[in-house]
Amino acid sequence: MFVKFCGFTKPEDVEAACLLGISACGFIFYQQSKRFCNLSDAVQCIAICKKHGVMSVGVFVDNDPLSILSLAGAVKLDVIQIYTIELYHELSPHYSIIFALRVSKNFSFNTIPIIHTKDRYLFDTYDLASFGGTGKPFDWNSIAGFKHIQRTIIAGGLNSSTIPMLCSVVQPFGIDISTGIEDKPGIKNINKMHAIIQTIKELGYDISR
Repeated sequence: MFVKFCGFTKPEDVEAACLLGISACGFIFYQQSKRFCNLSDAVQCIAICKKHGVMSVGVFVDNDPLSILSLAGAVKLDVIQIYTIELYHELSPHYSIIFALRVSKNFSFNTIPIIHTKDRYLFDTYDLASFGGTGKPFDWNSIAGFKHIQRTIIAGGLNSSTIPMLCSVVQPFGIDISTGIEDKPGIKNINKMHAIIQTIKELGYDISR
């Protein structure tokens, strides 16, 4: 299973997460986010990821393609996470992409664009005021029939208690956790991170790189 912990702001938290053997660390470059990571911290954090062979993912919301490419190159990101198909078409030739969709009550498979096989989908909970990090799950049954679930990462309300329930409904490619490993936004809790890894292993999953 692909395991992405997201919303890092401190190098020491990244180090602790990488030592647990996770697949990827996420860094949010959306200035309105409570987990916004500034450039200098991002450089330090991503260097730690590279030292441990852990993928670095940059999360972008309202940036234009050229500014995203510039920042991604400056901090040496491995993957870019975006929310619009317009940005996807601009950036996919240059980077591996996580294409994020926010799942609402009216969610339909018919609204999901087709993306390249090298890229991944991410389903997160729709919230009017926030792009991710809500700590709230969506109805996992609503995506149980998605034909690309083996290329899909699930986010929203995941922690060591809810992961078994998720995996009983769908068997996704990966999971993405932010609120479920925190004491407060941007400040991670090593015990919560460790509990996630233990839960995944107890369910019989290996962590993929």
